[in-house]
Amino acid sequence: MKVKKASIVGFLLALLLMAGNSCSDDNPYLSNENGSVLETTKDFKLSSFPLERHIWEIPETTTLITIQLRSHTDFTVIEFDATVSIKDEKLWLCIRIPKDVHIPDSDYDVWGILADGKKLGARLVATFKNEMLHSVMSTTVEYGLAEGDGTAENPYIINTADDFNTFAFGLYKDSLTHGANLYFKQGADFTAPPLSEEYTGRNYTGYSFAGTYDGNGHKIILNYTGSNSERDQNIGLFKVLCNGATIKNLTIYAGMRGILKNGGAVAGKAEGNVILENVQVSGNFNDCGDNIGGFIGYCLRNLTAKKCRIYATVNGASSIGGLVGCYENGSLKVEDFTNLMPGAETGVIGLIASGSNVGGIVGAVNSGNVNFSDITLLHSIPQSDIDVKVIYSQGGNSGGLAGKMNLSGSSKITNVQVAASIRSAGNNVGGLIGAYTANQELTLNDCEFNSYLRGNENVGGFIGTASDGTINIDGTQTQIAKTYNGGYMSIEANRNAGGMIGNAACTVKAKAQCVINTQVTAYISSAGGLIGYLRNRTLELENFKFDANMHVYGADATGGIVGQAENSTIKGNNKVTFGGTIPKADSFTSHFPGTVSSGTPSGGASSNGTSMGGIVGYANSSSVTGVCFTGSVFGGERVGGIVGHATLYDGNNSITNCVNNGKTVTNSSNSNTGGIVGLLQYKYGSFEYLVNYGRIEGAKNTGGIVGHASVDDKGEKMILRYLVNTGTITGQHDVGGCVGFIDGSNSRGNEIYDSANYGSVNNSGGGSVGGILGYGNIAHSAIFSCANHGAVNGGPGGDSNVGGICGRFGWHSSSDVYKNNNTELAHCCNRGTVSSDDWNSYVGGVLGRQSLGSTVDDDNWMVHDCYNSGNVPTNHDRNTGGIVGYVDHTSEVKNCVNTGKVEHGNGVVGTRKSAAVWYHHNLYFLEGTGKDWKCSKFKEKDKGNQSTYGGFNFNTIWRLDPTVNNGYPYLQSCPFQFIKL
Repeated sequence: MKVKKASIVGFLLALLLMAGNSCSDDNPYLSNENGSVLETTKDFKLSSFPLERHIWEIPETTTLITIQLRSHTDFTVIEFDATVSIKDEKLWLCIRIPKDVHIPDSDYDVWGILADGKKLGARLVATFKNEMLHSVMSTTVEYGLAEGDGTAENPYIINTADDFNTFAFGLYKDSLTHGANLYFKQGADFTAPPLSEEYTGRNYTGYSFAGTYDGNGHKIILNYTGSNSERDQNIGLFKVLCNGATIKNLTIYAGMRGILKNGGAVAGKAEGNVILENVQVSGNFNDCGDNIGGFIGYCLRNLTAKKCRIYATVNGASSIGGLVGCYENGSLKVEDFTNLMPGAETGVIGLIASGSNVGGIVGAVNSGNVNFSDITLLHSIPQSDIDVKVIYSQGGNSGGLAGKMNLSGSSKITNVQVAASIRSAGNNVGGLIGAYTANQELTLNDCEFNSYLRGNENVGGFIGTASDGTINIDGTQTQIAKTYNGGYMSIEANRNAGGMIGNAACTVKAKAQCVINTQVTAYISSAGGLIGYLRNRTLELENFKFDANMHVYGADATGGIVGQAENSTIKGNNKVTFGGTIPKADSFTSHFPGTVSSGTPSGGASSNGTSMGGIVGYANSSSVTGVCFTGSVFGGERVGGIVGHATLYDGNNSITNCVNNGKTVTNSSNSNTGGIVGLLQYKYGSFEYLVNYGRIEGAKNTGGIVGHASVDDKGEKMILRYLVNTGTITGQHDVGGCVGFIDGSNSRGNEIYDSANYGSVNNSGGGSVGGILGYGNIAHSAIFSCANHGAVNGGPGGDSNVGGICGRFGWHSSSDVYKNNNTELAHCCNRGTVSSDDWNSYVGGVLGRQSLGSTVDDDNWMVHDCYNSGNVPTNHDRNTGGIVGYVDHTSEVKNCVNTGKVEHGNGVVGTRKSAAVWYHHNLYFLEGTGKDWKCSKFKEKDKGNQSTYGGFNFNTIWRLDPTVNNGYPYLQSCPFQFIKL
């Protein structure tokens, strides 16, 4: 290459040097935005420009260098003498261009050369216009390494700590390109050298890097001890990984302490598109601040990590991650990441945040999307070690993969197993994600969690708390089940503990089967086998499978599927139809076969919890449809086979097509126990097609379908339709085959119709017990077209009101003598035995005790058009009745017939309140079944004659057929009167 030199005459050079090595300030005639100036003297053009001092490290005694330019246009090279000075903490270079020499406009490679011929470290790529330096596009450092030239085919070789020191010095000088497009390969193990005070002021902290560093399977020992000062930021093997950087085939043993912010073994910070491949980090990080990751502290834009291994403990303040501390605004792709050493069955990991946001992969994701696949994080612990901090945050947001994940793009997590203890003294703890927010879809494909979770609020097997967006469950091996390597598995929170999600305000869809088998505990409230607290969403249960050994513990709002649901819908795939038969119990798909109770995993089950449900503990303004429960529920207040406590406060709310086929629903200490709902507070909505097959054991207010139903006086009339019980119902005080107790408004009331009981219904004595309703303490109330086939019995513990359909019906006041529009019981039949073990009870084949009647309505608000064919065997000190046991003031009974045997009482009405006025019309009984007080008897031979039953409507209400009902009258609109089990 021909080099043309433009020399400076000696006397001019001497004059310039005496002038202080600066260019003339006379006659400036051109300048540009870069700060460059072109001026003239008699013999020269003087082109001056500034540079950052670190780009060219020029000895302080040097005042004259050579500038060499190589044109990118024609590749010619020209050299000029230049003076060097310092102005405003920058280098100022002044090129002397002879008047007869011209620098064409072009891009140039620019070198600085000392007097001894040694080139300064960095080659600049710069643009000259009008013979002035217009801009520096890049710097290329001459790294001074003995082997290689920095190409992919012939990379620079780093064999020793001294070589690495030379490499680091080159990065220090290369402040523009940071080694972009250069390749470096490590040739041996060594310890990263501490950099001198001249460069950093403390131990090794690294420089920015944008090239490729191939560790070649070797190890670097990286030590750093800081004091958490402002200078301790962006600390790692590299200070910043810049766009285009790739680190691969490298093992780093890190011993790092006192990093204030942004620290990791590979880099303190990453920006742009960065790749990590086959990188392994071991060692420890202690006493650090925010954004600390095993590999990278803080990452902005896109990071891909493949085949990386973490064997380190990382301790810091907030945003602590096994791979990255804090990630923002890009795509985070992680593939084949683990803490499991080859051949080992379990691994060791420690990620601890004294603040918030800790995750096995990333502490916090702030915007962007993730794609995680083939990740295994294992650190199983026995139950005795549950206090050991494996993945832990003091302030909240702890996750097996991410402490916090705020996504702005669709994301996917595939083939992930986490079997490590994850805890927090704060909120939001998840087997995969602590706190999740998104407006896009997140797909969990073949994910598995198998360990211990514990937090204050919002703890879930996959996600602690989830807001917005959609979570899709897919794959063939998605499960929150089984312990790993003998470790302990449990999900525990004070509030909002869920087998999959602790607190969910997002859509959850299971496109494939998801298996859940773990114990879930909420020590204060809201525990669910799937979701602890569900808000404002629809949850479809198809493809969720729960093990029969699963146990959900909670003090309040505890359910096999959802602990507490607010403005939500829980949907199964069952539909209840009758069509002339009662469906078999096992014909329905079970949605939860496990156990729901209060208590704790360590202390065992107890039965004093409140709002305990086989499917939902507390459903507030929510719907539950198509679900089936086949397990056991134990509680002490508001206990239900499907829902413990339900408030239907919205017109779109419903509890329909639900089935309890559980082993038992038990309330041993307090009130409101039901085969479907323990306590129903009704304002609006639909309540129908509900079946109980299970054994219901309660205290006060116990029912085969509802324990206690209460009507809000500002709502609509409550309608309960197609309720069927086949199970044994046992309780105290008010007990019903379908509903134990109803109360509420005197202005709107309720209706029960088209319902039936087939099970044995019993109370311990006192209160009221009935085949359909125990006690309806409410006016404007009606029971229509219902049938009882089961035995109804009042116990010996006190005087009871016992009836085949209802024990006691109607609002009552001891001072009033009538209540208009009080109650109506019509088109009902009883076929079961009705009895009481207490001497003072009121017992009737259809109704035990009828409350105050109406004085203004001769057709409704009374007992009418009912029949009884069941036996009433009780021997009392007062008469029992084939239809009604006791009538109050102005009560009315008409158009009824009894064919059942009344052992000690009257054929139709047993007795009345003393001196009460009551009304009776068209009351008939089969001769020999009872006494004839206020009723007419008929002979067996006359049973088939319509004339026997004067006043009966055989057009629309009654029917006679010698082949049906043994030839006695039966009802046209009582769908269950002839349906048998």
